[in-house]
Amino acid sequence: MKRTQLSATQMRVHPALDVARELTRAWSKRDWPAVIRLIHPPAVESAKQHAVEWERRNAVWQRQRVASPKRVTMLQIIYRVSTIEELEQLPASEVLTRLLRARYYDKEIPSSDAVLGVVDEGGDRAHAILRKPQWRSDRPDWDCVDVLTLVQTNSGWRALLNCDLVFDARGGTGIGVSKEQLEEAERELGTQKG
Repeated sequence: MKRTQLSATQMRVHPALDVARELTRAWSKRDWPAVIRLIHPPAVESAKQHAVEWERRNAVWQRQRVASPKRVTMLQIIYRVSTIEELEQLPASEVLTRLLRARYYDKEIPSSDAVLGVVDEGGDRAHAILRKPQWRSDRPDWDCVDVLTLVQTNSGWRALLNCDLVFDARGGTGIGVSKEQLEEAERELGTQKG
Protein backbone atom coordinates (compact mmCIF):
# COMPACT_ATOMS: atom_id res chain seq x y z
CA MET A 1 0.00 0.00 0.00
CA LYS A 2 1.31 3.42 -0.96
CA ARG A 3 1.76 5.83 1.96
CA THR A 4 1.53 9.57 1.47
CA GLN A 5 2.98 12.22 3.75
CA LEU A 6 0.47 15.06 4.17
CA SER A 7 1.69 18.59 3.82
CA ALA A 8 0.46 21.56 5.86
CA THR A 9 -1.46 22.74 2.79
CA GLN A 10 -3.39 19.47 2.61
CA MET A 11 -4.41 19.90 6.26
CA ARG A 12 -5.91 23.38 5.69
CA VAL A 13 -9.63 24.06 5.97
CA HIS A 14 -11.26 22.19 3.15
CA PRO A 15 -14.59 23.06 1.46
CA ALA A 16 -15.84 19.54 2.27
CA LEU A 17 -15.58 20.39 5.98
CA ASP A 18 -18.85 22.37 5.93
CA VAL A 19 -20.68 19.47 4.28
CA ALA A 20 -19.27 16.98 6.79
CA ARG A 21 -20.36 19.23 9.67
CA GLU A 22 -23.82 19.75 8.15
CA LEU A 23 -24.18 16.00 7.70
CA THR A 24 -23.22 15.21 11.30
CA ARG A 25 -25.64 17.89 12.57
CA ALA A 26 -28.47 16.29 10.58
CA TRP A 27 -27.31 12.81 11.63
CA SER A 28 -27.28 13.81 15.31
CA LYS A 29 -30.90 15.04 14.97
CA ARG A 30 -31.91 11.92 13.02
CA ASP A 31 -33.02 14.24 10.20
CA TRP A 32 -32.73 11.56 7.52
CA PRO A 33 -33.98 13.65 4.56
CA ALA A 34 -31.27 16.24 5.33
CA VAL A 35 -28.66 13.49 5.63
CA ILE A 36 -29.71 11.97 2.31
CA ARG A 37 -29.50 15.36 0.54
CA LEU A 38 -25.81 15.38 1.48
CA ILE A 39 -25.13 11.86 0.18
CA HIS A 40 -23.74 11.36 -3.33
CA PRO A 41 -26.81 10.27 -5.42
CA PRO A 42 -25.12 7.18 -6.92
CA ALA A 43 -24.37 6.05 -3.36
CA VAL A 44 -28.07 6.38 -2.48
CA GLU A 45 -28.96 4.25 -5.53
CA SER A 46 -26.28 1.76 -4.56
CA ALA A 47 -27.75 1.47 -1.04
CA LYS A 48 -31.13 0.56 -2.54
CA GLN A 49 -29.54 -2.02 -4.83
CA HIS A 50 -27.65 -3.47 -1.87
CA ALA A 51 -30.88 -3.62 0.18
CA VAL A 52 -32.80 -5.42 -2.58
CA GLU A 53 -29.97 -7.92 -3.17
CA TRP A 54 -29.63 -8.54 0.57
CA GLU A 55 -33.37 -9.08 0.98
CA ARG A 56 -33.43 -11.50 -1.96
CA ARG A 57 -30.72 -13.61 -0.27
CA ASN A 58 -32.45 -13.23 3.08
CA ALA A 59 -35.81 -14.38 1.60
CA VAL A 60 -34.23 -17.68 0.54
CA TRP A 61 -32.79 -18.13 4.03
CA GLN A 62 -36.14 -17.21 5.65
CA ARG A 63 -38.04 -19.76 3.52
CA GLN A 64 -35.62 -22.45 4.64
CA ARG A 65 -35.72 -21.44 8.31
CA VAL A 66 -39.23 -20.21 9.08
CA ALA A 67 -42.24 -22.44 8.59
CA SER A 68 -44.82 -19.83 9.62
CA PRO A 69 -45.50 -17.05 7.09
CA LYS A 70 -47.06 -15.00 9.93
CA ARG A 71 -43.66 -14.16 11.38
CA VAL A 72 -42.49 -10.58 10.89
CA THR A 73 -39.42 -10.42 8.65
CA MET A 74 -36.54 -7.96 8.55
CA LEU A 75 -38.02 -6.74 5.25
CA GLN A 76 -41.12 -5.67 7.16
CA ILE A 77 -39.27 -4.31 10.20
CA ILE A 78 -36.73 -2.23 8.29
CA TYR A 79 -38.53 -1.21 5.11
CA ARG A 80 -42.21 -1.55 6.16
CA VAL A 81 -43.06 -3.57 3.06
CA SER A 82 -44.19 -7.18 2.71
CA THR A 83 -42.44 -8.18 -0.51
CA ILE A 84 -39.21 -7.54 -2.34
CA GLU A 85 -41.26 -6.25 -5.26
CA GLU A 86 -42.71 -3.54 -2.97
CA LEU A 87 -39.18 -2.68 -1.86
CA GLU A 88 -38.08 -2.35 -5.49
CA GLN A 89 -40.93 0.11 -6.13
CA LEU A 90 -39.76 2.51 -3.41
CA PRO A 91 -37.54 5.44 -4.43
CA ALA A 92 -33.90 4.93 -3.44
CA SER A 93 -34.06 7.88 -1.01
CA GLU A 94 -37.01 6.25 0.79
CA VAL A 95 -35.22 2.90 1.03
CA LEU A 96 -32.21 4.64 2.55
CA THR A 97 -34.41 6.69 4.93
CA ARG A 98 -36.08 3.52 6.21
CA LEU A 99 -32.72 1.79 6.55
CA LEU A 100 -31.29 4.72 8.55
CA ARG A 101 -34.36 4.82 10.81
CA ALA A 102 -33.95 1.13 11.56
CA ARG A 103 -30.18 1.29 11.97
CA TYR A 104 -30.31 4.20 14.41
CA TYR A 105 -33.60 3.37 16.14
CA ASP A 106 -31.93 3.17 19.54
CA LYS A 107 -28.26 3.36 18.61
CA GLU A 108 -26.08 6.22 19.73
CA ILE A 109 -25.02 8.50 16.92
CA PRO A 110 -22.22 11.02 16.55
CA SER A 111 -22.75 14.42 18.08
CA SER A 112 -23.07 17.46 15.87
CA ASP A 113 -19.51 18.47 16.77
CA ALA A 114 -17.98 15.10 15.87
CA VAL A 115 -16.01 16.37 12.86
CA LEU A 116 -12.38 16.87 13.82
CA GLY A 117 -11.12 17.90 10.39
CA VAL A 118 -10.80 17.01 6.73
CA VAL A 119 -7.87 15.58 4.82
CA ASP A 120 -7.76 16.31 1.08
CA GLU A 121 -6.77 13.28 -0.96
CA GLY A 122 -6.51 15.47 -4.02
CA GLY A 123 -8.84 16.09 -6.91
CA ASP A 124 -12.41 15.23 -6.11
CA ARG A 125 -12.00 13.22 -2.89
CA ALA A 126 -11.55 14.19 0.75
CA HIS A 127 -11.94 12.41 4.07
CA ALA A 128 -13.55 13.86 7.20
CA ILE A 129 -12.30 12.51 10.52
CA LEU A 130 -15.14 12.00 13.02
CA ARG A 131 -15.01 11.21 16.70
CA LYS A 132 -17.38 8.32 17.34
CA PRO A 133 -19.61 8.12 20.41
CA GLN A 134 -17.93 6.51 23.37
CA TRP A 135 -19.44 3.05 23.43
CA ARG A 136 -18.01 1.89 26.76
CA SER A 137 -18.65 4.28 29.63
CA ASP A 138 -16.50 2.09 31.86
CA ARG A 139 -13.55 2.59 29.48
CA PRO A 140 -13.09 6.31 28.80
CA ASP A 141 -9.67 5.53 27.29
CA TRP A 142 -11.31 3.62 24.41
CA ASP A 143 -11.80 6.57 22.09
CA CYS A 144 -12.53 5.86 18.49
CA VAL A 145 -12.52 7.88 15.28
CA ASP A 146 -13.90 7.05 11.88
CA VAL A 147 -13.41 8.38 8.37
CA LEU A 148 -16.23 9.71 6.19
CA THR A 149 -15.31 9.94 2.51
CA LEU A 150 -16.66 12.88 0.50
CA VAL A 151 -16.53 13.39 -3.25
CA GLN A 152 -16.80 16.56 -5.32
CA THR A 153 -19.87 16.46 -7.58
CA ASN A 154 -21.62 18.97 -9.84
CA SER A 155 -23.81 19.78 -6.81
CA GLY A 156 -20.86 20.34 -4.48
CA TRP A 157 -19.29 17.99 -1.96
CA ARG A 158 -21.34 14.89 -1.11
CA ALA A 159 -20.68 12.04 1.31
CA LEU A 160 -20.37 8.36 0.53
CA LEU A 161 -21.95 5.72 2.76
CA ASN A 162 -18.91 4.61 4.71
CA CYS A 163 -18.01 5.74 8.25
CA ASP A 164 -20.62 3.41 9.71
CA LEU A 165 -23.35 5.76 8.45
CA VAL A 166 -24.97 2.88 6.58
CA PHE A 167 -22.24 0.36 5.91
CA ASP A 168 -19.58 -0.68 8.38
CA ALA A 169 -15.97 -1.40 7.50
CA ARG A 170 -16.94 -4.89 6.30
CA GLY A 171 -19.77 -3.67 4.06
CA GLY A 172 -22.55 -4.86 6.38
CA THR A 173 -25.26 -2.79 7.99
CA GLY A 174 -25.01 -4.21 11.49
CA ILE A 175 -28.74 -3.87 12.11
CA GLY A 176 -30.13 -5.58 15.14
CA VAL A 177 -33.79 -5.45 16.01
CA SER A 178 -35.08 -4.30 19.37
CA LYS A 179 -38.28 -5.59 20.93
CA GLU A 180 -39.82 -2.14 20.35
CA GLN A 181 -39.00 -2.23 16.62
CA LEU A 182 -40.55 -5.67 16.29
CA GLU A 183 -43.72 -4.57 18.10
CA GLU A 184 -43.92 -1.40 15.99
CA ALA A 185 -43.67 -3.40 12.77
CA GLU A 186 -46.30 -5.87 13.98
CA ARG A 187 -48.71 -3.04 14.84
CA GLU A 188 -48.08 -1.15 11.60
CA LEU A 189 -48.40 -4.22 9.42
CA GLY A 190 -51.25 -5.75 11.41
CA THR A 191 -49.28 -8.94 11.92
CA GLN A 192 -49.92 -11.04 14.98
CA LYS A 193 -47.18 -12.95 16.73
CA GLY A 194 -47.45 -16.56 15.81
